[in-house]
Amino acid sequence: MTSASVGAAAVVLLMCMAVGCSQAASPAPSTHAATSHDEFVAAACAAFDELDAAIGNLDANTGSALSKALDSAVSSGDVATANRIADESIARLETGRHQLAIAGGWEPGRAMATATDRFFLVSEVLVNAKRAGAATRDIQSGEAAFEKAGGMEAWQGMLTAAGAIKLPPGSSPKPCPNVAVQL
Repeated sequence: MTSASVGAAAVVLLMCMAVGCSQAASPAPSTHAATSHDEFVAAACAAFDELDAAIGNLDANTGSALSKALDSAVSSGDVATANRIADESIARLETGRHQLAIAGGWEPGRAMATATDRFFLVSEVLVNAKRAGAATRDIQSGEAAFEKAGGMEAWQGMLTAAGAIKLPPGSSPKPCPNVAVQL
C-alpha cells in the first residue's frame, strides 16, 4: 500500500466510525444531566462555544483560530504542527460532545443534542482528514471528507432539530452568551 492509500483508508475508517455513531454520548455517571430549559441552554451553549473554537462558524463561513492554523500547517506540509492542532481541535469537539450529553438530559432538547452530536462527529472527520492531508499538503481533503461523511446533512439536521424544540410554557428562546445561537 502506498502512503496515499493508507491515508485514504484511514479517512474512510474515520468516516465510517463517525457515520455509525448517531446517538449523543451518554453523560458520565457523575455528570448532572440537564433537567430544565435553563440547564439545557447552559450545556448546549457550552458545546457551541467548543465548536466555535474548534472549527468556527459554518453559517458565517468563518474559521476559528484553530482551524485557520490547521489549514496553514496542512498547506505548508507541517505534519507535527497539524497533529498538535488537530489534537487540540478534537479535544475541544469532545468537550463539546460531553456538554451535549448533559444537554440531552432535558427531554425536549434531546433530539437537538443528538443531532448536534452527529455534527460534532462529522467535524472530527473534517479535522482528522485535514490532519492526514498535511503529509501531502492536501488542503481539500478535509472538506471532501466532511461532505462524504454527511457534514451538510448533519448541519441541516442540527438546525432542524433546534427549530423543533418545544419550549416550556411562557418561555422564549435564550441566546448563548458567546455564539450567535438561541435555544
